This record gives sequence, structure tokens and C-alpha cells, in this order.
Amino acid sequence: MTALETLEISASHGMFSLREVSVVFPKGKMTAIVGPNGSGKSTLLKALSRLLGIRAGDIRMDGKPIPQYGTAEFARKLTMLPQSGAFLPNLTVRELVAYGRYPYKRLFRHHMNDEDRRIIDWAMTVTGTSGHADQLFHTLSGGEQQKVRIAMALAQKTDMLLLDEPTTYLDIARQLEILEHLKQINETFGITMVMVLHDLQQAARYCDYLVAMKQGAVVAEGAPQEMLTAAFFRGVYEIEARVKFEENELVVIPLYSISDKEENSR
Repeated sequence: MTALETLEISASHGMFSLREVSVVFPKGKMTAIVGPNGSGKSTLLKALSRLLGIRAGDIRMDGKPIPQYGTAEFARKLTMLPQSGAFLPNLTVRELVAYGRYPYKRLFRHHMNDEDRRIIDWAMTVTGTSGHADQLFHTLSGGEQQKVRIAMALAQKTDMLLLDEPTTYLDIARQLEILEHLKQINETFGITMVMVLHDLQQAARYCDYLVAMKQGAVVAEGAPQEMLTAAFFRGVYEIEARVKFEENELVVIPLYSISDKEENSR
């Protein structure tokens, strides 16, 4: 089944553009968008979340063109978690997570009822942030802050969650912790997740499906073990590498940059 799909979409965002992108994101799965810097990964995520308008083509969610969704209805179906966000100072963790309930509130009526409080508690429990509920958000470590931001997104209670580089600026231990939480949430609650990731070993380990981009176009998509080959690294990342899977874990040994090799041979 398909959660999101794009049909030959084109769009521009500053220096970055999308060129006739057609791709399907499987329902209930974790998908990673991968590719070199500047390939259009975050631009595609912005288009999927309606933060960026498209010049041509169509984007459909559950078979329905996304422009046909009202703003509140769309926010109850899909959540976008950007790389970083500015939050009001002196908010506690619980107060910040509560922002995820606002799509369900009428204008100027933000009172939280018992159902809202139950969902807020659930979001903090599944992300392991309940112990910080009364702490100020800005006093937490980077890893804990990211878990709180994910809790806020989960409190929005949508079927789909888009994440733009959710492990950026975190050390390796915190990166794995965040991805483990996301995978557990995906498998337990069936939430469709689409995320931009740079680390292909992490993408192969945690994601069911990969979409590779280069120069604004989708150049490959599929299951990690089928897609991640030496030919893939040569064509997408322009490097020679030894690639193998050991006990379902991707092992990549980069050898050299093709462009550097060609330059040195002249």
C-alpha cells in the first residue's frame, strides 16, 4: 500500500530544485531519502509537507491530491519535523509536547482536555522523555531535546511523520538511540516515516526502503540490500567502494573518489 506518492513533480527552493520526481513511499514503513549534498533531499521533504509549492506534477496522500486537504485536516494526517526549530523560551517539556495537539483545537481555544493529556503522556512515554516533563526544554542535552521534538510530533497523532536529518549534530550514541526509538515506534504503531539521512549504514540498518537522489532527480529506490551495491556508490556518490552485507548489516569500505582519480590520471 502507498502512503505518499509524487507524480513527476518539479519545484525550486533557492539553489536546489526537483526535476520530474516520481516516487512512492510505502505505507507503515520507514523510508530514508539519501544522496549527496545538494541533491534535493530536503527540498523533496518540504514539497511533501506543503512547505514548498510545486511548479508541476502532483503529490498524493492516501490517493488524494494534497491541495485538496484543508490545513487542519492535513496537519492531522502528516507531521513534519524540520532539522531545527525556534521555540519560546522557558517552556517545559510537557508544554512543548502539548503544541502537537494544536491542530485539534479551535482558533484561540487551546484548552487541553483529558484526551489531549492522555496523548501527551503517551508521546512522552514512548520517547522516554516522561522523566523530563517539568524540566525546561532548553536545559536538556541535544539528544534529549531531539527526543522531545519527536514526542511533540507524535502528539500530533498523525499517520505519517517526515523527519529532516533527525540525527544531525548528535554524537554516534545519541544518533543510534534516536533511530532505535523511531524504529520501535514505527513497528509498534505502524506510523509511516520518511526521513532524510546521510549515513547509509544507519539507513540500511533501520529503514525498510531507500530513495536515492542526485541533482534533483530520483535515481534509485528499493530495499537496502537490493539497492546498495558497488555500482550504486559509483553512480550516485562517484566513489569506488567495496560493499557487502554481513548478517544483514551493511559494510562499506570506500576506496577512492572517481573524480579525483580521473583528475590525477590526466
